[in-house]
Amino acid sequence: MTAKEAPQKISLTAEEAEALKSRVSNNQLSATDIKIINGLIAFNIWLQNQLGLAKISIHRLKKIFGFSTEKKSL
Repeated sequence: MTAKEAPQKISLTAEEAEALKSRVSNNQLSATDIKIINGLIAFNIWLQNQLGLAKISIHRLKKIFGFSTEKKSL
C-alpha cells in the first residue's frame, strides 16, 4: 500500500470487536481475524503517515470515521 492509497474499510460491530479481542487474548486467530488485524495495522500506518504529511483534513477524518457534518432537522 502506498502513502496515497487509502486502506480498505473494515466494519465491526461492538460484539464482533469484543469476540476478536477474546480470540487474540486466547491466541485462537482464524484466517479472517488475521486479515482484519493486518487491515487495522495498515490503517494505523496510513493514518499516521497522512497526519504526519498534513494531507488529511478534519473534514476528511470525520468522513473516514463516519461522523455526520450536517445537522438533522427536527
